[in-house]
Amino acid sequence: MVSIAALAADGGNEEILSLLGDMEVELDTLTGKRYTSNPVLNAILWEKSVLADRQGVRMDIAAEENPGWACIAGKDLIVMAGNLLDNAIEAARQCAHGSVHAAMHAQEHFLVMEVENTCINTPAANGKVKHILPASTKLDAENHGFGITNARDTAQKYGGLLYIEQNGNRFTAILTIAKSCLARYNGTVE
Repeated sequence: MVSIAALAADGGNEEILSLLGDMEVELDTLTGKRYTSNPVLNAILWEKSVLADRQGVRMDIAAEENPGWACIAGKDLIVMAGNLLDNAIEAARQCAHGSVHAAMHAQEHFLVMEVENTCINTPAANGKVKHILPASTKLDAENHGFGITNARDTAQKYGGLLYIEQNGNRFTAILTIAKSCLARYNGTVE
């Protein structure tokens, strides 16, 4: 990212495209689906839908237009949406018919990011993973398991909450941010 930023600052668009090509980014599909007018959120959703497809995971996305998402810093959207979607895709990938449903919408007083995915039903976690953070299931667990914590902490920065629950072979993460709290960051959001 630092190299890309340096190239962008020097007007090195050709070098950036070459670098991304070397990194196996499918540049011809960058003009893919438009989920929302927020460029950062749209890029995250597009990237994760491509990742899910490559992993054999069916993913559907419902994203409403809402000016509130623009009040959240791009890096914070990446932390919240990126981590929740990465975790969902990873868990769904382990299932025979893995699927992820992501919804970004607004209620009267809240912005809501909801991610639901299939997962392996573990009796130890079933019904017990409510509000607490589950342990990482990755083989190298001591170097993983920070994604949900980072998403939760970032939501709290905006006065938000992260609710998680596993029920059978379904895992749900619902992140809410009060619109009134966004006023502190970038002005009033209605």
